[in-house]
Amino acid sequence: MQKLLPQRPEPRPDEAAATAQLRQPNTTKIEAPSPPPEAETGPLEARQLRLTVNGEQVLADLSFTAQPGTLTAVIGLSEATTSALVDVLGGAVQPSVGTVDFDGHDVAAEHVRPHVAVVPRYDLLHPQLTIEQALGYAAELRLPPGTSADHRREVVRSVLSEMKLSSLRTIQVGNLTTEQRKLASMSVELLTGPSLLVLDEPTAGLDPAAERQMTATLRRLADEGRVVVVATTTPTDLDMCDQVLLLTATGTPAFAGAPSQISAQLGTTNWTEIVARVSADPYGAHGEYLARQHEAPAAAPPAQAPVEPPAPAAHPNLWRQILIAVRRQAWLVIADQRYFIFLTILPLLFGAIPLLVPGHAGLGPANPYGNSPDEAVEILAVLNIGAVVMGTALGIHDLLGEQRIFRREQAHGLSASAFLAGKVIVYSLVAIVQTGIITTAAVVGKSPPSQGAVLLGNAAFELFVTLAVTAIVSAMVALALSSLATYSEQILLIAVLIALISLVFAGAMFPTAGRLGLEQIAWLVPSRWGFAASASTVDVHAVNQLAAFDDSWTHSSGRWLLDMGVLVGIGVVATAILRWRLRRPAGRHHQQ
Repeated sequence: MQKLLPQRPEPRPDEAAATAQLRQPNTTKIEAPSPPPEAETGPLEARQLRLTVNGEQVLADLSFTAQPGTLTAVIGLSEATTSALVDVLGGAVQPSVGTVDFDGHDVAAEHVRPHVAVVPRYDLLHPQLTIEQALGYAAELRLPPGTSADHRREVVRSVLSEMKLSSLRTIQVGNLTTEQRKLASMSVELLTGPSLLVLDEPTAGLDPAAERQMTATLRRLADEGRVVVVATTTPTDLDMCDQVLLLTATGTPAFAGAPSQISAQLGTTNWTEIVARVSADPYGAHGEYLARQHEAPAAAPPAQAPVEPPAPAAHPNLWRQILIAVRRQAWLVIADQRYFIFLTILPLLFGAIPLLVPGHAGLGPANPYGNSPDEAVEILAVLNIGAVVMGTALGIHDLLGEQRIFRREQAHGLSASAFLAGKVIVYSLVAIVQTGIITTAAVVGKSPPSQGAVLLGNAAFELFVTLAVTAIVSAMVALALSSLATYSEQILLIAVLIALISLVFAGAMFPTAGRLGLEQIAWLVPSRWGFAASASTVDVHAVNQLAAFDDSWTHSSGRWLLDMGVLVGIGVVATAILRWRLRRPAGRHHQQ
């Protein structure tokens, strides 16, 4: 039986018996970094692939076989074609027609994923982390649960050494060159010792010297026994490849063979001329390819040993994944220095603004005939919008840049619930600290609520709880809305809209109760219920006799619990929607 993972070419006698199951990643301690031995794996076989994306054909009638120890270059005339091919070969998308098998197993099967490495054109690492940190967290998530910490560190060091990144291990990913980031992304995929490596545009954005170095690296990885397939729109150093496939604009093959056959079959080795000819007449180019295939003698398919289903890959349990996600998310917040400074400034800013509100009554009773009868309402409005802004700042920017990284980790077993729980826990802790600062500033700088708490015993603490929950819910709402964004400009627009809507519908600027349409919209806004709960704690109707009447501001435990219940409910709904959006695509069917 052929195995997916590299195996010594001359096994010891006690290892001679073959097994029909895919061997799981090795968990024995690695004594020293060393190049992996040659692999004895089965081939990658694509048969009659056809794929449509948004109604447009991107792959059609594509069949090829890539043997272990070979480097295959698939040249497409569009990025849509190459990206679609990588998705299909990596098991992320099921083709409309056809099959992709690796070593006799469906490449999209759950148990095959640890043995398949996919390196997309975008980075697979968080830019805030160092290479060593990023690989360390990835190793915790991808290696089997019983792997010791020492072994994980040794695996990381071994991969960094293999990819010649050891000297850069303490450098943040965001400070690396394009070539170094691509090598770092490859390093993440090599942690589990995969036997199939599929890459999308690995030389894109590199200078000629870096392109040659990257191709040499891929050649070396193939020589170690892996099946390496490169999808690209810019062919370079094809002489280092074992086979080359050229796809037309419609995704059909125009050439398939060794680099030495290009001149004989296509009449030239000038790729500018070849691409121009294939682009001008894709159907004619595919027809010529079919004619050549028909003339060539059909190769007899190699005999395949019976293949039994392998054992499923083991992953860390949910609680272990949550712990890893929390540690990584906390470090992502701290390591981004500008973002961390911004989060530090926000509570200082919103803690200082209430001190500028005129008056001396603070959150206590104000003279209705004095110069500042609305002092308590104005302070609460500042605190409430501050909680919303701080929560929005926590959640709004994170998911856009991280979603692709998450999807790749999800393919290796990371639970969407663990990923989301890591963010909820870290954001909640940060929000608690931030709202604690602004509450303390308002209570100490002005004066605390004078009417007493409605439920929690201490009015100042109860006010802090309402603000903390408002900030946490705002973070969840912002995180859910940011999952809808497809580019960074939309993030800024969403953040501005959240702040503006929260300010308008909170009920502090003008009353919303009893106003048809306006009141119903306000029900969906977290700031409306956060402000109502804080107003209930302070007893706005008692400390400001001129304030508009709103039943949800009533100083009673029932009303406060209702306000807080609706606020928490909005957060739960936002989190549930986000969890649904983060679910693994069911079936990985082809896109229509």
